[in-house]
Amino acid sequence: MFRKTVGTVLDEADLPITAIADQLGNTPAVAERHYRKQRVANVGNAAALEAMMPAAAAP
Repeated sequence: MFRKTVGTVLDEADLPITAIADQLGNTPAVAERHYRKQRVANVGNAAALEAMMPAAAAP
C-alpha cells in the first residue's frame, strides 16, 4: 500500500515516469501501468463529452 501512495504522490508532483520508476525500483513501463493515473488531455473535450450523458439520478 505504501508503494502505491509513493507512486501516486510522485505522479501528482508531475515527476517524470523515469524518476518514479527509479524510486520504486521498477521499469518505466511497470511504473506507468501501476502507479500513474490516467490524465485528461483536453479538459474542454472531456467536459463536452461528459455533458452528453445526463447525471445518474440519486436514489
